[in-house]
Amino acid sequence: SLNCTWLAVLALHDVVVHSRRPIASAARVMARAALSLALLAACNAFVLQMPPALQQTPLRKGTALKAVDSLVVEPIAKVGGVVRLPGSKSLSNRALLLAALCEGETVVENLLASDDTERMLEALDAMGVKVKDLGDSAVRVTSTGSLKAPGKDLFLGNAGTAMRPLAAVVAAVAAVDGVSFTLDGTPRMRERPISDLIDGLKQLGCNVECTVNGEFGGCPPVKAEPTDSEVDGGVCKVSGKTSSQFLSALLLASPLLARTKPLEIQITDELISQPYVQL
Repeated sequence: SLNCTWLAVLALHDVVVHSRRPIASAARVMARAALSLALLAACNAFVLQMPPALQQTPLRKGTALKAVDSLVVEPIAKVGGVVRLPGSKSLSNRALLLAALCEGETVVENLLASDDTERMLEALDAMGVKVKDLGDSAVRVTSTGSLKAPGKDLFLGNAGTAMRPLAAVVAAVAAVDGVSFTLDGTPRMRERPISDLIDGLKQLGCNVECTVNGEFGGCPPVKAEPTDSEVDGGVCKVSGKTSSQFLSALLLASPLLARTKPLEIQITDELISQPYVQL
């Protein structure tokens, strides 16, 4: 066995190396040869020693997993059950804003629980919209259809799906209610461009500005102020190559931007992320 071989090696090593008695030259040669053979035997035993057999664990009837076997996954006849996918923040915030612009009660189901939707809900509450949590990812939105100017500036974190449409909405609200307020967010939000949307709102008569145009330029905070004349329809030209959210924001806010007259939006270049506009 391996243990016995190593004992023999140690014994010979003790004789050859540690013995203080004189050993004849022939005996010394034989001892060294025996030591070499013992070392070779030890190495051979170590290399050829087989690992203990792995315990086989049955996976299913007729199939067992072994150390050198491959695992074959057989087809499943059918799968039963119900899978509920989480909601989308893009759809959730669009649905919440549209519900707030409708008169009466609207139930929004499968609402995504996220920072974006939380910031949107806080903003709608500040503008006089009542939202009741119904549980199971559903809320009831109650609104008069006319949003009020918030009594304080709105902080929207890093929620781009809230900042862009709400910028268009509050610009229209400021024009009607004659109140100034600001939309702001995290430092990262202050790096996200919004100037194309601001330019489009100005063309419609809104008094709105990006208040900080530093290194990144054309980014939040966004300040909306009263206008000298009524904002009601018109034509605006916007770029679509930076973000489709600018066009989506104008479409979502169109009930406030065009109360009695038509609103025409022209895209001056390519429109990216078209599926988001189609939402």
